[in-house]
Amino acid sequence: MNFKNAAENLLIALIGVVFGCILTFFIITQSNKALSKQLTPIIEQAIAKETTAITNEFITEIKKLKSRGGSTVELNITPDIKNKAQTITTKDSLPEKKGFFKRLFGKKDKNK
Repeated sequence: MNFKNAAENLLIALIGVVFGCILTFFIITQSNKALSKQLTPIIEQAIAKETTAITNEFITEIKKLKSRGGSTVELNITPDIKNKAQTITTKDSLPEKKGFFKRLFGKKDKNK
């Protein structure tokens, strides 16, 4: 085995691998750009949809019924779906938890 042949073969293999990596990178980036360009309107529509507030409200109509022997009562409940986005943020009233070392070496509360 000759050192020149081994070095030449190694150099050809490295050039092939580098060229393949560069070609793959450009192909993948171009396909990602084309896909994101195609999906932009769908993503914008999904963001514009109001999906933040879901309410469970039902309209119930119960009419006066005369009691008859063996009769069944039909109760029709139709959902009232008028979802409108509401963002109500409330701060939790729970006290902040102490860390491990504060619990070990911190002062003890006598109120607890």
